[in-house]
Amino acid sequence: MVFENTSPDGEDRSTWLGRWDMQRPKWHAYTSDEWTRMAGHVHAADFPETLSTWRALGQDAGFRSTEDLYATPTDLFRLWSFAT
Repeated sequence: MVFENTSPDGEDRSTWLGRWDMQRPKWHAYTSDEWTRMAGHVHAADFPETLSTWRALGQDAGFRSTEDLYATPTDLFRLWSFAT
């Protein structure tokens, strides 16, 4: 199982990052500095794969099934199950 950032098919990274940035008002527990640091990391290091790509990665790796079990309410991250 993996929990990873995921884009809907057809969404590019800049659109995904824009959706990430729109979450800011809902993250009340973070200070402005903490949010800025976290968002800086996300913009530098997160490269979401699409739904189809995650399924293809599982199949290409030899897994019998690839299931997306959970999507966060923002649809920015998903929990994937890969089974042999």
